[in-house]
Amino acid sequence: MRRFKPELTLLSIVLIFVALQGYGRAQVDSLQVGTPVKKTIGRGQQHRFSVALQADEFAQVIVDQFGIDVVVRVISPQGKVLGEFDSPNGTIGPETVSIVATTAGTYSVDVFPLSQSQDIRPGSFEIRLAALRRATPPELQAAKTPEIAKARGLALLNAVLQTLPEVRSVQTRIRAQIQIAGLLQTVDETLVRRLVNDATAGIQEFKESARDSEDEFQRYNTLSQLRNEALQVIGQLDPELALTFIRSTRLPEDYTIQYMGQADPDIGLELNLAMKIGPKDPGRAVQIAEDTLARGHSALMGNVVTAVRNSNPALASRLAKATAAKLQEGTLLSSADAGNAAISLLRIAYTPSTAASARRNGIAPLVDVPLLSEQEFQSLLTNVLTQALSFTPAPENPYSQEMNAARNILNGVKSMPAEAHRLSAANMATIEEKLQQLAQANPRDRFNQTLSQEVNKAPVDRALQMIAEAPREMRDSLYQQLAQRVAREGDLNRGRQILNEGMSNAQQRRNALNNLERQGISDAVNKGRFDDAVRGLVAIRSTNERVNMISSLLGQVERGQKKDVVLSFLDQLRALLGTSAVAENQNHMNALLQIAAVFSRQGSTRGFEIVEPLLDQFNELSAAASTLSGFGQEYYKDGELSLGNGNNIGQLAVQLTQTIGGLALTDFDRARQDVDRLRRPEVRLAGYIAMARQTINPPPLRW
Repeated sequence: MRRFKPELTLLSIVLIFVALQGYGRAQVDSLQVGTPVKKTIGRGQQHRFSVALQADEFAQVIVDQFGIDVVVRVISPQGKVLGEFDSPNGTIGPETVSIVATTAGTYSVDVFPLSQSQDIRPGSFEIRLAALRRATPPELQAAKTPEIAKARGLALLNAVLQTLPEVRSVQTRIRAQIQIAGLLQTVDETLVRRLVNDATAGIQEFKESARDSEDEFQRYNTLSQLRNEALQVIGQLDPELALTFIRSTRLPEDYTIQYMGQADPDIGLELNLAMKIGPKDPGRAVQIAEDTLARGHSALMGNVVTAVRNSNPALASRLAKATAAKLQEGTLLSSADAGNAAISLLRIAYTPSTAASARRNGIAPLVDVPLLSEQEFQSLLTNVLTQALSFTPAPENPYSQEMNAARNILNGVKSMPAEAHRLSAANMATIEEKLQQLAQANPRDRFNQTLSQEVNKAPVDRALQMIAEAPREMRDSLYQQLAQRVAREGDLNRGRQILNEGMSNAQQRRNALNNLERQGISDAVNKGRFDDAVRGLVAIRSTNERVNMISSLLGQVERGQKKDVVLSFLDQLRALLGTSAVAENQNHMNALLQIAAVFSRQGSTRGFEIVEPLLDQFNELSAAASTLSGFGQEYYKDGELSLGNGNNIGQLAVQLTQTIGGLALTDFDRARQDVDRLRRPEVRLAGYIAMARQTINPPPLRW
């Protein structure tokens, strides 16, 4: 084939230059009154437009849809999503968007497809700024409602703070302090630091009490949860304060080894902090990371090296060399962390530094320093391969920790670029041979896995033939696998036929058929076929199974669906749960609360009608739990309902208060009245914090 070598003309050079100038920058069209803009759009695409507004101005934007259903999102000059607009008119017709500027600046308008499914067809839309004027007093009032709600949420938190000294349970008080500190991070840093210090003191007190507790495991488990919750807040506030917190509340080694499977889980926590510190204070980050080397390894060390390398290559090299030397001292197969740390370091040592980049803003680039010398790199690589290749699994224990570590190391080296490891073809063949040997440590499992994969890929008739020839003990599970695959592909009837004709055990066949029906209902919801889902739910005879199925579906109903469709489906689901206003059991109450929560996310007050009859029922349950505490489950501690130890009444309390918190966005006063109806003060406390969380950091509204 003849190849053409085009000549670069002056015009083509100019065109290339212009294209490169715009490369990597998304085009943002400024909307002007009387000047419509037309765009094509498809799956995964998004167009952004801007509207410059003065304070207290009103803008109306209209997006006419042609063959594709789009969502319009409005973003404030501060980057906050103000709302998402999607009317029920489908793929044809206008989406009308109103913007009221509470502050002057440039507001962004994003347009993207409602559905992200593979079969969506591209379409087009026309967007125009239809009106620009001064906002009316009612419009300004509506626009400022979120700010008013935020102010009320902050006032509610201040009232809660006054009651904290009255909370008797240490863990309840700690959780409240941590949650309030997280909500106030951008409001009052001094108060946040005081709350963090109080929570730290409380955790230390709780840690000391755990040593003398009859249920030491449960106390330390709760302590571990509290530490993780606190670190999410403290780490964002002040990494140094977080480091002090980690070291002052460290868990006993015998507990972490026995119950967490790690000699020192705090290594990962400290390295995460070092990563955050690295770009601003590389010296401190390296000091923190080096302190962990005496206690163990983590693959996160490579992330710290990278974070420091971009700001101080010399310090990064020091840390990399110290890590490599420590890795050379012991076995790399005793834990997955050591092997992963070694492979991570080898990869990073080969990767060029981004610090050695072109001069920017008149500042000379940093001089790159190799992380490891050639000798250090090859020495670590040789050690890694020697240990992994010399491992032989014991026949009685083919799935050991050492086995996993050896396979991870070999796969890690194998996936490295050839120019990095510079291993000969013979060495690579040895690695591949060892991986195959380890994969076949249990030939029967290997056979089962291969057969399962082949059945999953083969045409249905061929797959049925393969199952018929499989060992008898494997057939039923393979029939279930094939039936589920066929149902996912859209042929539920064929899936039923495969189970009915193939499975011999009647009880297992009934279970498999039930699972298949549930899968069909779930697939219908995912595809927006809500009528099919309702018919499937009605066909479920067992009330408990129907309740459980509805609970499992509620996380899916809002994906890519219009608001009115979602609300209609929620009403149908509520009707399927029966006519009683109160719950028949715990699963029933869970499902009711989940439906109410989705109503609240859709901006509907319908959730109040579901929640309010449950308040008195919960009060009765929590009173009964006080009598039953210690007879089975421990519901109460220090005279207060435990909300974090996994007991079912505490879990209901958390779900109930979070649901009411979401409803506060639609009617703050009504939500406050509902929380006030809860008799237990510790549950009311959780309800007030949930209300504050939703109003201080509200999710975007859907119109």
